[in-house]
Parts: sequence; C-alpha cells; structure tokens
Amino acid sequence: MPLQKAWYLENSPEVGEALTNFNRPKTRELLMLALACAFRCPNCTETHIVKSLKAGASKREVTKALLTAAVEAAGT
Repeated sequence: MPLQKAWYLENSPEVGEALTNFNRPKTRELLMLALACAFRCPNCTETHIVKSLKAGASKREVTKALLTAAVEAAGT
C-alpha cells in the first residue's frame, strides 16, 4: 500500500516543503542556535553550535545563523 501524502503537501506544496525542512535536524539546530544567540545565552549558543555541526551544518551556515541573529537582536 503506497504512503499517503500529508494533507499540507497536497494542498500547499510550498508550505508543505517548508514544514518538511523544518523537521530536519540541521534546520532545527540552526534555528535553536539563532534563538540562543538572540537571547544572549553563551552556554546555549555554544551547545547549539556543536549540535548544528554534528547535524551536518557547515561552518558558513553556522556563521550565517549567528550573524543573522546578532543583527536582528541588536535593537533589543
């Protein structure tokens, strides 16, 4: 029996793909890294740098997540 496509993939492929990507470990860890940086938690930031790299993120992706979070959090 073939697997049924999730309803969100059928009805909205763009949103469905984004949700599918969100559930990937690398994406999740990069988001957690950006949040840790924005919240200015050095221990959490370091932990999520390591976890992001272990999940397959490149150093460039980690740097981009950190810089994006730092710029966005600069006004708070």
